[in-house]
Amino acid sequence: YCSIENGRLMEAVCGHLDNEGLGYNIQTAGTLKDGKLFFATIIIDGEEERLINGDMFKFYLNVIQSHDGSYSIMMYDSNMRIVCANTFRASLSDQGDINIKIRKTKNAGLALEHASETLASIYAGRDVFVQLLQRFASVECDAVKAEQLIAAWNGVEVNCDLSTRAFNTIVSISDLHTTGIGNNGETLYDLFNAVTQYYTAGDGTGRDNGTVKRNWSKFASAEFGTGADKKASIAHWLTKVLDDNTLNEEARKGELIMADKRELINA
Repeated sequence: YCSIENGRLMEAVCGHLDNEGLGYNIQTAGTLKDGKLFFATIIIDGEEERLINGDMFKFYLNVIQSHDGSYSIMMYDSNMRIVCANTFRASLSDQGDINIKIRKTKNAGLALEHASETLASIYAGRDVFVQLLQRFASVECDAVKAEQLIAAWNGVEVNCDLSTRAFNTIVSISDLHTTGIGNNGETLYDLFNAVTQYYTAGDGTGRDNGTVKRNWSKFASAEFGTGADKKASIAHWLTKVLDDNTLNEEARKGELIMADKRELINA
């Protein structure tokens, strides 16, 4: 194991970007845990943001390393700029599948092996992300269908007893499909946003009582825990349903699930 000076690491990263002819800007850089962790956030000119269905999405390249062996050197794609310990951890949880790693040994040097191919793959991955959300925005979904699809995604089978808590979750998310921030209640993109909002700032991460401890708990759930898992799950599930051409079938399933619960409530 051989620790690498933070300055030398950034010289290697910047040198590679220069060799690729890429314009860039270092947004943030710093250390955490008394210098044991190093981070930097870089934006590439022309690649820092994408407009999707009227919403602006930010894209960053994050560079991290540790001097205590807890992390290898990595440069990875992320929607989060690192500025503190919380965003350091959160950015690791939302990084893409593609990153550049360098094992810190005496013989490894500072060469970013296959970095050109990796950067190209990162850009391609961003294009896939944009295309995915644009696909959601192209599929009509009204308020009724939104509720049905959320019920089906929730994983409860028809004729099974839907808990009151699950029922309320479905209704709340369905309401955000229309009333959520930036939503119009018209497409699967609105439904995707509804789930994201519910499990980021809504009751999906627990109710807010105004305390620091509660706020941290909500943040942890949204970025690392159940909330983060749910947000990833809805994108995967909607993509699979569209690929399998079973959207209407799933909506019908959700309709039956909700009808059974409402029948019990009104009995």
